[in-house]
Amino acid sequence: MGTRSHTHFQNREGTILATMYRQYDGYPRGHGMDIYRFFMDEELDRTFFPNGYPAGNFHGANGMGDAALQFMAHLKTYNYPIVEKERNDGGTFTTEDRTVEPGYEAPRIGNFYLEKPGLMMDEVSYLDYEYIFYINPDLKLKEGGPMRVDEAMDTGDVYCMKIRTSYDWLETEGKSEDGVIFDGTLNEFKTWFDEEWND
Repeated sequence: MGTRSHTHFQNREGTILATMYRQYDGYPRGHGMDIYRFFMDEELDRTFFPNGYPAGNFHGANGMGDAALQFMAHLKTYNYPIVEKERNDGGTFTTEDRTVEPGYEAPRIGNFYLEKPGLMMDEVSYLDYEYIFYINPDLKLKEGGPMRVDEAMDTGDVYCMKIRTSYDWLETEGKSEDGVIFDGTLNEFKTWFDEEWND
């Protein structure tokens, strides 16, 4: 079991380039915050470059396809260390050590999978949440050279996500008839999350 989700990575033209299935922790407190933390990392310059990028930026994204691959690679490799623990009968077993901070390791089996691009929640019966990750349609682009996000817009205003749920019982302010519980920028998501989920 688990809280299962799909994440669709949509380019500026509205095409879904990739869809990722997540087996566990697909709710906003898990997956939504994973998206937020990765793209809003204060230590790295996650500038979005729609077409080309300058030398010296190693952590931005050159289009949505690049952003999608970076995020999926992060999820597959940012893990708790694997340790051996002793059982009551004297034997040992292998498990994740969740008492320490996770870090980058070799890719881990399971939990995250590629799906058919655009496979929506309405077409399957097993999803609890669906995320559409897209670029703010209102962003302005600079002219000349590699196109980059206008400096007036920070990363939190560039990336947006729409979250839908199949849970009929989930009550949240502004939930639409088709299950949309949030649609906005990452900055707006954090405000919504703090009000609706961070109890």
